[in-house]
Amino acid sequence: MKVTGWEGRLIPKSIVIDSFFREEKNAIEEAENVVAETESLLSDLIESADEESALADVAENGKVKAKDIEAKIVELTNTIETEETIELEVILMDLHLVNTKKRLEAYLVEHPLGKSAVNENGKITKSSIEYRLHIIRTEENVPESLQDDVNQLKDALELCGKISDYNKVVKDLNKALDEKCRARYDSLTDEEKKLVTNYSTLLAAEKAYADILKEAAKKLGDIYKTTGDYIEKLPGDELNAFGGEWYILGLARSGRSAPAA
Repeated sequence: MKVTGWEGRLIPKSIVIDSFFREEKNAIEEAENVVAETESLLSDLIESADEESALADVAENGKVKAKDIEAKIVELTNTIETEETIELEVILMDLHLVNTKKRLEAYLVEHPLGKSAVNENGKITKSSIEYRLHIIRTEENVPESLQDDVNQLKDALELCGKISDYNKVVKDLNKALDEKCRARYDSLTDEEKKLVTNYSTLLAAEKAYADILKEAAKKLGDIYKTTGDYIEKLPGDELNAFGGEWYILGLARSGRSAPAA
């Protein structure tokens, strides 16, 4: 049964989460914060890029896509050549040269540069050659004229990957929380549902009461100030009639200092 995205009719899902799954909610919020922070870093990187840079070339409205960054890196580096890349390209064009153990061993005796493409299984495959070519062209032999562009693109690609990874974490955590929340909701007795509903009402009442106290304190402060303004303007003979103690108290409540005796 699909449970993602449900909403309780009697009890809002948010109340069930706050009551029983605060730890899970915090984990989701932490992952969302990582996404937001990483998106901010990526945005800053794009904004700081020179108008003529490769990163600016793939950016659109301040945004970039991982696939466009990857394509740009390939575009910049796929013509880089070394003796090793030439050798690997030859093998790539004819994998029959190394498609058996015997052929591979014989080939590597004559062409030792091909050893760099041998994978963990002791074979040379299309994937292992392409991976080695990628390392040579984007890590080991990037010409100085391309280093800034390639490094900036790689930084942006890393941030894109982190955003994608954590978005998946958020999605998975939300799905798991939905399932837990639904199961917990279904397991509540009628009495427990009343308690949770009352809890929601209590929180609302506490907030309303705090708002009332805040407003009352403000009004009281206004009253004290008005009283202090009035007292301060009274002439001396009226102050004596008003009463010295009330005079001092009124000034103190309004935030003023009483005159020295």
